[in-house]
Amino acid sequence: MKIVSRVALFSIMPVFWSVSTFAQVEQLRCDLSLAEMYQQQSFLQTYHCAGERLATNPDDLDAIMYFARAALVINQPQVAEVFAEKALASQLSQTDRLDMLYVTGVARTRLGDEIGAITALRAASNYAQTDAQLTTIRGAMAQARQASPWDRSVSISVDPSNNINNGSRHDTEFIFGLPFELSDELVAQPGIAYRVNGNLSYTDQLSESVEWTIFGAANFVIYDGLARNDYSLRLGGNIDYLLGGDTPELVRISLGASQRYLADVAGAPAFDDMSPYYYELTFGLEYFWNPQPQQIWSAALDYAMRISDVSDTDDAEIFRLSIKSRRQVKDDLNIQFGGFAELTDSQSANSARMSYGFDLGLDWQQNSLPILWEADLSYRADDYRTRLAFDSEIRSDDILSLTIGVTPTNWQWYGFQPTFGIELQRQFSNIRRFDTENYTLFTRINSVF
Repeated sequence: MKIVSRVALFSIMPVFWSVSTFAQVEQLRCDLSLAEMYQQQSFLQTYHCAGERLATNPDDLDAIMYFARAALVINQPQVAEVFAEKALASQLSQTDRLDMLYVTGVARTRLGDEIGAITALRAASNYAQTDAQLTTIRGAMAQARQASPWDRSVSISVDPSNNINNGSRHDTEFIFGLPFELSDELVAQPGIAYRVNGNLSYTDQLSESVEWTIFGAANFVIYDGLARNDYSLRLGGNIDYLLGGDTPELVRISLGASQRYLADVAGAPAFDDMSPYYYELTFGLEYFWNPQPQQIWSAALDYAMRISDVSDTDDAEIFRLSIKSRRQVKDDLNIQFGGFAELTDSQSANSARMSYGFDLGLDWQQNSLPILWEADLSYRADDYRTRLAFDSEIRSDDILSLTIGVTPTNWQWYGFQPTFGIELQRQFSNIRRFDTENYTLFTRINSVF
C-alpha cells in the first residue's frame, strides 16, 4: 500500500452527504486510481469507483479497503464496518491492518458499539508506528468512551521484594528485658507479590453543573512466599457539583463500601483458606480549585467506619484531613505535593493512633528519549495511643518511602503500557518487631487508553 493512504487515513474529517449528492454518482468517472482519488479527498468518487471494481471482482482487496475508508468518511458506518472486517480476514501489511482496525473502531463508535470500538482500537494501537498515529488512535478511543457512560481500567504488577510480609529486620524481641525469638511470619521474608487491580465505572450528567458516578473495584494480591494473600472488593459512588465563578471549582461528595479478605495462613495457595477480615463504610467531601491552567488544588475530609470480622475490639473509626496540589512547571515537567493528618479511634492498641505525613512527587517526560520518569518521596508518622501488652513503651513509627518509575512511552501492546521501577521503604520503630525495611522491584502493566 502506498504511503499516501496511510497519511490520508489520519487526516479524515467527518463528511455528511445529502441525497442529492448521491444522485450524482452516475456522473462520476473512474479515470484515476483509488489512491489518487482518496488523496484528493474525492471520497464519494472513491466510494463509487471502488464499488464498481467490487461488482466485477468481489475479492479485490485494494477496492475493499478503499470502499471501507470512503464509506466511513461519507458517514456509512455499517458499510465501513462490514468491508473493513472483510479486509481484516485477509493477509495485510502492518499499515493496512492499522487502517482497517481504525476504520472498524470508528465505525463501531458511530453505531453505538462502544466495547467493540475500544476492542478494535486497542488492536489498532498495536500496529502504530509513530507517535502521531498513537495520538490519533487515543483520540478515537476518547470519542468511543464519550459515546458511552462506561469506563474501565486494569493493571497488573509483579513485585519481587526482600520483605513481602513487611516483617521485622530483627530475629528477636525483648520482653521484660529477655530476648524472645520471633516466628517466621513476623520476620522479613523474601518473595514475589502478584497484584491485579480492576475498575469499572458508570457516569451520567444530570445537568450542566452536576455529574454522578458509580463504580466497582476489585484488588487481588497473591504472594509467592510466606505472606498472607489479600483481596478486597469495593462499591461506591460520588456526585460532582461544578461551582460558578471566575476560576473552575468543584465539590465532590462520595460514599463507599468495601470488604477485605485475608488468607488464614501465610503461604497458602491463591484463593484458598480466605476469610473476611473487615468491611468498611466511607464518606468523603472534597473540594477542587483550579486557580490557573497550570495548577490544581484539592482539600478533602474523609470518614471511615471499619467493622472487624475478627474481633469487636478491632473496630475503628478513621478521620482524615488532606490537601494536595499539582503544578505544571514546564511542558514536560509536573510536580505534586500533599499532606495529611489522620486520627484512628479504636479499642485495639494495634490500631488507635494519630498519624500525619507528606509526599512530594514529580513526573518528567524526557524530550530526547521516549521515556516518562516518575519519582515520589513520602514520610508518615504513626503515634500509637496505647501501650501493647508486654511492650516497654507506647509504639511510635516513622516511615520513609522513595519510589522511582520509568515508562517507555513508545512501548505498548493493545493499549497496555509497562512501567519499571524500584520502591524503597524504611519503617523506624521503637518496637523491634515493627522495625522494617523493604526493597521492591516492580513491573506494572497499565491500561493507558
